[in-house]
Amino acid sequence: MNAMLTLAMYPSDIFQGAVRFMMLTVLPAAFVGAVPLGVVRDLDLGLLGLLAAAAIAITAASSAVFYAGLRRYESGSALNVNV
Repeated sequence: MNAMLTLAMYPSDIFQGAVRFMMLTVLPAAFVGAVPLGVVRDLDLGLLGLLAAAAIAITAASSAVFYAGLRRYESGSALNVNV
């Protein structure tokens, strides 16, 4: 958590190459600080739309996975009693 906060405080422009790739993927510190700041500072509506679409896609995918797992859990806990 401390590493992510520390990297999020620095401007993303100072990092290049592998470090920048790690900040955007492995430890997504750039998404915490730099990307929202870039949307607000530059008023980039295209990036804002892309971020909104990504948020909707992630929400839909996680909801689908959750409900698929819930169906499997419900069917596995059913008790069939034959009298």
